[in-house]
Amino acid sequence: AYFAASVAKGGDRRGFFGLYVIFAMVLLANTLAVICQPFCSFSDSVSVLIRIAFYAVLIFAVRGRIDAVLLCRLLVLLAFANGFYTIIQFVSYQVSGVYLPITLPFLEVESSEGGIRLDLDSYYMWSFRPSGFFLEPSYAALFSDPGLALSLLSNKAILEKRADLFAAFVITVGLFLSTSSMGLAILAIVWIAAIFKRIVYRGEDGTTRISSPGLLAAMGIAVFLIAVLFSGLVDSSLSRVSSGGSFGQRILRGVELAQDMDIRTFIMGTGLNNLTEYVRYYGATTPYDEANLEYVSAFAGALLNSGILVFIGYMAFSAKLFLSQKDILGKTIALVFIVLCF
Repeated sequence: AYFAASVAKGGDRRGFFGLYVIFAMVLLANTLAVICQPFCSFSDSVSVLIRIAFYAVLIFAVRGRIDAVLLCRLLVLLAFANGFYTIIQFVSYQVSGVYLPITLPFLEVESSEGGIRLDLDSYYMWSFRPSGFFLEPSYAALFSDPGLALSLLSNKAILEKRADLFAAFVITVGLFLSTSSMGLAILAIVWIAAIFKRIVYRGEDGTTRISSPGLLAAMGIAVFLIAVLFSGLVDSSLSRVSSGGSFGQRILRGVELAQDMDIRTFIMGTGLNNLTEYVRYYGATTPYDEANLEYVSAFAGALLNSGILVFIGYMAFSAKLFLSQKDILGKTIALVFIVLCF
């Protein structure tokens, strides 16, 4: 998200100080947790520490060296390809009842969730939710966000003007069909920003004006979306949102666990990838527990795993990421990133 929000600038060489401060705070909190917490296992947190170190080195190496034009095109093309395949998966199931694969046969899936995903009959037992080449519709939604925002909000054509609009349409339909709550959130934010951009503009004299063609186009889009909503196409998504989806496990569980923490754990956290160990050691339970005891939202994970100071730093970093963007494209991608961390 840090790169995506500044993608038009190719990455800011001076803009990564806050990111490395977060890395350092997480490392310090995890070190303290390993030393002080009786349940904390260093071996359980090693994989996360290695990933953090890899991302830190990668960002340092490529900052300011990104080919922004190529990156933008890749983001749009890959999101378009996944949206197109999602549509094909949906049509295949509706027409013939055939489940198309969600993984590439020549790539081995390394995931704790991979087994059931590969057994498509078991995975789709309760509901069919196409996701392209992703194991989870929400992952596809997160992956598609930059491509959708770029195709709709970029001041310069990414592919070609009509091609960008077609890509946005395909990505949008794919997210609708995936019935992902995150997908709906992304669509709402990006399309509202796109409509606003086409209606409101700044004239040559510096005054804010309303575009009549943009207003008519926005009204047409609104009529189309209302028709789609009443057609029942997104009933599954809306029912998931109204029932909370994974909201309880992602947010409410994190809040309840944090409220019951002792002051030491509240300050330094449980240690990375050690929430399960904490829950089992203290017998902490909530009404929202499921099989994967590590699963919480990004913000809740920052609070529980690394403590209140890292959580505050993470929130401040997210706010700075949004406020530092000067155009509607950067602000939209940053806003989506922040919303989906909840």
